[in-house]
Amino acid sequence: MQGCQQTNKKTYTITGNIVSDQFNGLPVYLTSEIKENSKVIEDSTIINNGTFIFNGSIDYPQLCTITFERNEID
Repeated sequence: MQGCQQTNKKTYTITGNIVSDQFNGLPVYLTSEIKENSKVIEDSTIINNGTFIFNGSIDYPQLCTITFERNEID
């Protein structure tokens, strides 16, 4: 059938905690590397009270990196 494709996506949940208040309200990114030095943002969220959660689905397992920004320290 045209237009009907079966997908075998698997869901994921990644929960993280950061002890420092410096990161509250800042974005955190789940990235993958498709080519050397070429990263793709797979998911993003905001740190709230030191906690962040990524929820999503993927077609196949892949290696990803979690990166985040932080406020300047005075």
